[in-house]
Amino acid sequence: MTVPQVLTGTYYLIVWTDRSTDLFEADEANNLRVVPWTGPPESPFLSIRLVGSQAELSWPASAVGFELESVAPLGAAAPREVVTNAVNTVEDRNVCTVAPSASSRFYRLRKDESP
Repeated sequence: MTVPQVLTGTYYLIVWTDRSTDLFEADEANNLRVVPWTGPPESPFLSIRLVGSQAELSWPASAVGFELESVAPLGAAAPREVVTNAVNTVEDRNVCTVAPSASSRFYRLRKDESP
């Protein structure tokens, strides 16, 4: 079963077998099952724009516990580095400014899973 992409929140998975009671069963009371399911955690959207000669990366300030990472070449073996530039909150956004380089650089947000 494929669960469609949904917003964060509580949903219910409802399984109802033999709804029309066409099959003979000794116990018809076990045909309905409702299971609560919490939707996926919200994934913040990372934005980038050029401000003067600097690249400004930003994401929602409500996205707590995320680290900004970068990598120069893409690939499974490419080590990702935590960006150590200052992150400032501007209105409702976290903002980090980086200097563009001559080579390609890729950025992502990663949820910090440490306790």
